Amino acid sequence: MTCIMGNKEKISNSIFLYVTYFILIFLGIHCLTPKTIWAITEKAPQLFLEASQAYENGDYKTAAALYESVLDADIRSGMIYYNLGNCYVKLGETGKALLNYRHAQLLLPRDGDLKFNLQYVLDQRKDKIETRDRPPIAKAFFFWYFWLSLKELSFIFLMANLIFWCVSLILLYKNHHTLRWIRTLSLCLLLIFGISLGTKAYRQNFIRQGVVITSEATVRSGNGPNHSALFVLHEGAEFKVDEETKGWMKIRLGDGKIGWVSSSAVEVI
Repeated sequence: MTCIMGNKEKISNSIFLYVTYFILIFLGIHCLTPKTIWAITEKAPQLFLEASQAYENGDYKTAAALYESVLDADIRSGMIYYNLGNCYVKLGETGKALLNYRHAQLLLPRDGDLKFNLQYVLDQRKDKIETRDRPPIAKAFFFWYFWLSLKELSFIFLMANLIFWCVSLILLYKNHHTLRWIRTLSLCLLLIFGISLGTKAYRQNFIRQGVVITSEATVRSGNGPNHSALFVLHEGAEFKVDEETKGWMKIRLGDGKIGWVSSSAVEVI
């Protein structure tokens, strides 16, 4: 019997496949992970410093405008969203404060100050809409999903990938019980954090949520001002976006109510 492929060729092909797989995974996650570094602009750090100084001086309107300018530079930072939320709290704009706190929560899921301020804003809302929250046992059992941000899940997933494939490559040369155990453990982590990463990425990118940012927003039966008014939402009310047409959004509340609202009265997280 003739061996078509020698051992060295097998190893070379295995290395090529492993490297290619890892690069594809890295590129895929890079596309899913929000930008959290400074964009290529020299103005952003200066704007941030000016905004912080304006906030310290009590000029919250100027501070908010400067923080918004930093975000307009396509920079996503939990600290900037948090500071901007604080500005809008000081200005009495509950809707915009909640909107920016929700943005910050995606990037800073464990920040204690953010949790406190977010709860404060939630308590100020006029609409007390019942929501179907996840049961505490689910949050306890899948704690890492709620405790880690998308970027952190991506990092752990990449590291598990790297360890798994590196150990698998070493096992081609040397078969050892400890290495097999490490490969099995890394594979378990790979599956757990891969599913968690995919779920969180899907929820953040495809399940759109929004906040009412005006004092009142009339919810209608159709996508136009001539349709019947169903009910009124107030500043800070949250919802899911089912559909969007020019100037109107079809929204779904936590208690199951559905209707259309003007896009000018709301903003998507």
